[in-house]
Amino acid sequence: MPLFFALRFLTRQKGSFSAFIIRLAAGATALSVAVMILSAAVVTGFQHTIQEKIYVFWGHILITPFTANPSNLTSDEPIAFDASLLQQIEQTASGSHITPYALRPAILRTDSALEGLQLKGVSEDYVPPAAMDVSGKIDFSDTAYSKDILLSQTLANRLRLKKGDAVMLYLIDQAGAPPRIRKITVAGLYHTGLDEVDRNFALCDLRLVQRLSNWASTDISGYQIDLDHPEGATAISDALYEQVLAAPLRSYTLPERYPQIFDWLNLQETNVRVLMSIMAAIAIINLAAALLILLVDRARTVGLLQALGMSRRSLMQLFIYLASGIGVIGCLLGTGLALLLAFLQQTTGFMKLPEETYYMRTVPVQPLLSHILLINGLTLVLCLLCMTLPALYLRRISPTKVLQFR
Repeated sequence: MPLFFALRFLTRQKGSFSAFIIRLAAGATALSVAVMILSAAVVTGFQHTIQEKIYVFWGHILITPFTANPSNLTSDEPIAFDASLLQQIEQTASGSHITPYALRPAILRTDSALEGLQLKGVSEDYVPPAAMDVSGKIDFSDTAYSKDILLSQTLANRLRLKKGDAVMLYLIDQAGAPPRIRKITVAGLYHTGLDEVDRNFALCDLRLVQRLSNWASTDISGYQIDLDHPEGATAISDALYEQVLAAPLRSYTLPERYPQIFDWLNLQETNVRVLMSIMAAIAIINLAAALLILLVDRARTVGLLQALGMSRRSLMQLFIYLASGIGVIGCLLGTGLALLLAFLQQTTGFMKLPEETYYMRTVPVQPLLSHILLINGLTLVLCLLCMTLPALYLRRISPTKVLQFR
């Protein structure tokens, strides 16, 4: 019986004030659900996009000599490339691509400007990921070393360089020796969108860094590991450190190398929790007020049902069913609206961002099923909690008082 009357309230109130209140409550719930789902999806997409931009340039794990400051990627002392160690790493980090690299600070100078940067020397086996957006490539055919360099679009703009231009490269020895100078060619440009990378790094031939640093042909700065399944990076890094590597080598995940960026990304979750708490509070207030107004508007109906023998417990069940119905309708509409907007954003990118500030051109949206289920479940629970206030009013309704007036 309570379920029957609840369905009547939801479906047979067209044109009445009660129908307007029910639609208003469902609409407010839908809006709250949509905002919460989109907020979680945007933060998830933002975190995923920033992480991918770092992984695109540095892989997921770096093996370098131990340093007290993991965020410092530059090491003055090189390590010797070890083919047997490379095989052991490949066996431990299955499903990965491992490449050696060399890293040294340098200066680029044009006729009108100069810029400090980090040269990242890579071998011929290195293949830039598609997400790195590279135009051009380094020619490794020279038997000595290639004089090509890949600049970021950011550095190229600052130095007013374009593909094919020549530029002077200075590598300063910290021992006080005169700088080593080479004339190199901008063979191409890359773009990650992450200012931390684009402003500070350029790619070149590994042999060029070795020659300018006066290193042996086997000297490198470390190994870069790109994983097919990034979620296992921490476990693989620990396994390499405990089972494969010997001092002074140490494996580092990217969160250890860039703690400031990953801490910043984790902080975004706090913003989502605050926003979701605010939207949940708004949903509770709106739904409780709507149910209370509905209860007042239908006081005569409640009094009549009591006069006909319906217990207060059954009346409570009626409004619990009603709140549940409004909650379900609101959750379905809100989820549908959120997924529609997320789909439109993913396909058209109509919401833009200034890339120099947010490191991306469009708002990233990545809705997760776990977030959707959690938000909808909590919303339904809150809808039931919203019955507390109407329940207090329900106890005060007297059939004899509400039925004596027409």
